[in-house]
Amino acid sequence: MNIRPRLVLLFLACCLLGLGVPSPSHAVSEDESLQDARLLFQSALDLKKKGKLEEAAKTYEQAIRKNRAILGEDDQGLVLELKKFYEAGLAKDPNDLKCLEGMGFLHAVCFSDFASALKYYEKVIELAPDEKIKERTRFLVDRLRVMGESAAKVQEDMATSMRDERLKEWAEMEKQEALAQQTAKQQLEAATMANLTRTKEELETRIPQLEDELKALEEELKKANRLWYTLKDDRYDRKRDRLEKDIESKKREIDDAKEKLADATKQLDAYDAAQDAKNSGKGTGKASGTPDDDQGAPPPDGQTGDGSPPAPPDAPPGGPDVPPGSPDAPPGSPDVPPGGLTIPADPGAGRPPDANPPTAGPDDPGAPPPDQPGDPDPDPVLPPLGGGSGGASDNQE
Repeated sequence: MNIRPRLVLLFLACCLLGLGVPSPSHAVSEDESLQDARLLFQSALDLKKKGKLEEAAKTYEQAIRKNRAILGEDDQGLVLELKKFYEAGLAKDPNDLKCLEGMGFLHAVCFSDFASALKYYEKVIELAPDEKIKERTRFLVDRLRVMGESAAKVQEDMATSMRDERLKEWAEMEKQEALAQQTAKQQLEAATMANLTRTKEELETRIPQLEDELKALEEELKKANRLWYTLKDDRYDRKRDRLEKDIESKKREIDDAKEKLADATKQLDAYDAAQDAKNSGKGTGKASGTPDDDQGAPPPDGQTGDGSPPAPPDAPPGGPDVPPGSPDAPPGSPDVPPGGLTIPADPGAGRPPDANPPTAGPDDPGAPPPDQPGDPDPDPVLPPLGGGSGGASDNQE
């Protein structure tokens, strides 16, 4: 048991066994009793130094009974000596009332062991011949029971509070640990992506350089082949062999670089796809889990149920593009007779066209207006294909 619960239980014991908390009216007497208790305590320490342990233990008990505040001092082993004294007395006579009462007092006040104290006090009630002693001991037993329940509740509350605090600390530690792991993971991913991006950029720059170097080697090999076939000199033959080996090595280097570039690109694309999926999941999480709130709602003003704008109120029955009285107007229109419209036949239908159609004069109101200066030619004349000026222009081209 740590110091704080022990002090609380000691306070309860002092209140119950000491008949309440000192009031201001008893401050002088309390100070005097505390001074007397300190003098007795000092005497007990002196006796202990002289080796008179039994007498020192009894003197220390008198100091405790004088004022229990002396328990806040360092007893230097006097409590254990007092317990040994009472245990030795009970070993000689288990029914010794003084030792039984002393053990009950010691367990209740010094050790806050109310269960053990109750056992000793109940045995005192059983063996005491005097009714006053029994009545006083019963009063102490009742107080000890109340105190034991209060102490148990205090201990339970403190244990619950400590357990809750530990759980909060553990939860906070787990949260901090998870956050640290997530941060380390994000930093590792960021470093990996940075390395892949740098590798990709370097390879994208390096591969064209390697291909140019390969082309230069191939051109040099062609030149060496021509010289060898022309001069048949062994020097050019050795140069051809060296160039062929360099070309093969350069090709392998290019293939390795392309393979690394493809791998880096694949990893970067996979990371980008994962990030896009994560972001899209966060953005659509709410919409996918909620029902459509607009379902069953009336259409907004100015629209029909299918989203098209409504027809104007004064539109004719045939529609806005059908004039009244036209052949396409629906039956029942006020401008259409009940039998429908009769379109007269064209009197010139079925006759061949005239060989010499009449021409309209300039003053004829039905003639088209003459061309104005600056008007574009409505029917430009295209040059003939081939021959004439067109052929000459083609030849010049």
